[in-house]
Amino acid sequence: MIAFTQHIKKPVFSIIAILLCSVSSFGQPGDSPESYSPRDTVFEELILTEEGVTAIDTAGYEWYYDFEYSVFVAGTPPVPEDAQDIPPVPGFEYTGLPIEERATIRKKVKHFEMGSVTVRADEYVEGDIKALDMVTVKGWVQGDVVSIRDRVLITETGQVDGNVEAPKVIVKDGGMVHGEIIESEIPLELEDFTTGFSHDFLLVMVIITLSFLFAGFILLALLPRQVANMENCITRHKGRSYFLGFLLLLVMPAIVVLVAITIVGVVLIPILPLVYVWAIILGIVATGRGIITPLYKKFLGATANPIALGVFGILLIMTPWIITGALMGNEGGAAHGFGVFFLVVAIISMTLPVFAGIGAAFLTRFGFRSYSAVTHYGPQPGPATAHTPAPPPIPPIPPLPEPPQPQK
Repeated sequence: MIAFTQHIKKPVFSIIAILLCSVSSFGQPGDSPESYSPRDTVFEELILTEEGVTAIDTAGYEWYYDFEYSVFVAGTPPVPEDAQDIPPVPGFEYTGLPIEERATIRKKVKHFEMGSVTVRADEYVEGDIKALDMVTVKGWVQGDVVSIRDRVLITETGQVDGNVEAPKVIVKDGGMVHGEIIESEIPLELEDFTTGFSHDFLLVMVIITLSFLFAGFILLALLPRQVANMENCITRHKGRSYFLGFLLLLVMPAIVVLVAITIVGVVLIPILPLVYVWAIILGIVATGRGIITPLYKKFLGATANPIALGVFGILLIMTPWIITGALMGNEGGAAHGFGVFFLVVAIISMTLPVFAGIGAAFLTRFGFRSYSAVTHYGPQPGPATAHTPAPPPIPPIPPLPEPPQPQK
């Protein structure tokens, strides 16, 4: 009778394994049934043949089912004495034939196909195997073997002519790999971005953003002229505002010391940091609206509500910080490295509204007067009016007398 081999898929395998394991224990060949002790063994594959049932566990070891004692036994099934003269069945791993004579059935494997890939002992693959899940090589692979998310198992009869790359590579005694064995790290997946995630950092960034939005809305609603003066100063005098603000922030400790030695210094010292914070908030609101207004006009060709433009500007400035909070909260995850990059971007982008806001607040007296780089001295020309008196008429100059003519 022609032998047959059938590989059981995971759902069917689970049912059969539960049924067999519910009435079975695990042991070693030669032990009595009473001495068999259960083991925490998980099977990756069950193979049903005419001679019995064999299995492969997660570590790559083979088991066979002993129907006499209803147990799984480690190793390969023994060959009956009356079957010594029977030629080996193609596909069995214990045939002992050379790889060229045994692996005669060509197997085609699609790259990155879902599910595990198994190359039987009587099969060969021309080219590479690139899989997402587990790869078991019992036959011949004439190329590289790559598993993205799982292990690669080379059994006693398996041979790979190229490299083997996977998160875990197992080569049993007798298995051959003619290339390099590379145990690579598992690539980025959704779990990498969620494992170890902490909401604290993101929550802090959201609270700060909401605080700026609330403060910006109040300023734009109650002090629109002051915000407009700050915006004009930052837009027209970016360099002067930026470097002046940087200088004032740099000398802030010296200013605190000078204020402290005065009579009213005790009262002013707690107020001085609030003055800087007020200038920074004004700078963020004014800078955000100064950035978003020309973009809005360019792409939409219209003018929106100044309050709405200010709110969108604040969101634009705080977006890198929110992204940083989301990525940096993934402590120990793969996205943490991207969070460091966005943190650098957020810090650099925040220097403009902070330094320019402090400088513009000094130049415009916190927005209560407009700033012009050119100062005019003397009376300023005003508009002409209809009641301006006309200048007096210039009197006519009398004619000069002619000089006397000499007599001849």
